[in-house]
Amino acid sequence: MELSFNTEQINLIKQQVAPEATDNELKLFLYAAQRYGLDPLRRQIFCIHRSANQNINGQWVTAKKMTIQTSIDGFRILAERSGEYGGQDKPKFFYDKDGNVESAEVTVYRFRGDLRYQAAVVEAYFNEYQQTGKDGKAQGLWAKMPRTMLAKCAEALALRKAFPQQLSGLYTEDEMAQADKAEQPAPAVQQVKEAPKQVAAPIPAPVLPADRGPKKAIPKEKPKMSQADLEKIEQEVAASVIPDSGKWFARIEKCKTRQELIALSMQYETEIKASPALMNLFKDSIKDLK
Repeated sequence: MELSFNTEQINLIKQQVAPEATDNELKLFLYAAQRYGLDPLRRQIFCIHRSANQNINGQWVTAKKMTIQTSIDGFRILAERSGEYGGQDKPKFFYDKDGNVESAEVTVYRFRGDLRYQAAVVEAYFNEYQQTGKDGKAQGLWAKMPRTMLAKCAEALALRKAFPQQLSGLYTEDEMAQADKAEQPAPAVQQVKEAPKQVAAPIPAPVLPADRGPKKAIPKEKPKMSQADLEKIEQEVAASVIPDSGKWFARIEKCKTRQELIALSMQYETEIKASPALMNLFKDSIKDLK
């Protein structure tokens, strides 16, 4: 499925889906949406900014980083588009001695011709994915529907393992829920300090009538993107789109050796040279194959 966004849609995505994204982050997000054929306006792919505590030169600072996530429906869509998705088994749940869900197992199948085979068997553990509060207990949907949430994480793991060409580098919102827990900085070591020597307080300088003290800095509003900026982003994103991407991914997926992939690139040499994004896809795919 090939997606394209007009100026109005890009502006809407900037405001509603990726409000914290910089211009370059927005370009990357739109490219990913078109690369995978997932519509951000239909909540199939998300642009998430998370705060993370980092220890830099002994000081804890907080910085935000963009991550691109999908819904579990987005994973199912990409697996189905491959033409080789063979379904999956019902999730299996395992419990601890107290009867609490401990892990979930999901099996995903693929077709190779008429042969349906087991492509991935994955087990996800509750304590690795649950979203917890400050008290360390599960919260939100992880407290209300623990089996449903864990099953979706296990399914995402299994689908990504079974369909690496389509899903590598993508993570679902359910898998990343635990990343919302704020990392606490290491406690500072208390040191005994000598009592400071008493120093006479300095005499304040006289304030003249015209001088009312230092002026408070007025925060500047973040400049809004102009129409020219939006059109520029639209042009750059359009240049990075692979035409009829689903067809090309299906063709590349069928190539099991480097020789087959090279032969395919020679067969469609004219079309590949006309699209820089498609050319890069073939180069990366050839590198991945032995």
